Amino acid sequence: MRTAGYLAWRYGAAPGLDYRVVTVERGGELVGLAFGRPRRRGPLAEFTLAELIVRPGDRAAAAGLLRAAAASGCDHAATHLAPGTEAAAAGLRAGCVTAPRTGMVLAARTPSGPLPAQRTLADWRFSLGDLEVF
Repeated sequence: MRTAGYLAWRYGAAPGLDYRVVTVERGGELVGLAFGRPRRRGPLAEFTLAELIVRPGDRAAAAGLLRAAAASGCDHAATHLAPGTEAAAAGLRAGCVTAPRTGMVLAARTPSGPLPAQRTLADWRFSLGDLEVF
């Protein structure tokens, strides 16, 4: 769960990073919120979409956020959409493609040692904001 304090720390106070907020409203009510930042990827302008937040099951809001990110004046948008989320389902339906493996490996330990053996990758729901180091 992302709290307002966490989001302010992660995206509002990130040193040297120009995060932007993308929103989707329905009937005057905020139904989706995303954080991302423009960056250069060689000669291309990329919008790195770090976090999408929608109500459970609201694929329309997730799709709206993906469309807004893609229309942000960039050549392409890049993100990590955790499998099984509304954002991932909306991305697949919108024609987003999965890039080939890039070689990133995630290693995790708890303060008390290795993760329990019964934990699998399916137990994790990372956003790109969780994986991006600043």
